[in-house]
Amino acid sequence: MTDERIEEFMGSLDYYSVQQHDVPQVIPLPRDPKDEKYLNLAIATDAQYLVTRDNDLLGLMLDVGFRNSYPNLEILGPAEFLERMART
Repeated sequence: MTDERIEEFMGSLDYYSVQQHDVPQVIPLPRDPKDEKYLNLAIATDAQYLVTRDNDLLGLMLDVGFRNSYPNLEILGPAEFLERMART
């Protein structure tokens, strides 16, 4: 990616971002409680993507119950997310 493309991408993140101050606990994440807040934030804001390197969060994409409950949320690693964005 060029510096120009990265700058454009970062600007689009600001444009599409949503600020959420009071995040309700919708789903517990007992195997990694410190990451629970990020998952709940993604759910509360109806995020399309949650980008992480955390294996506990990435593993949720293999959980059929989670996928059925939150079909619009995709949890991706950074490289996969950037590849996806480059195609759009």
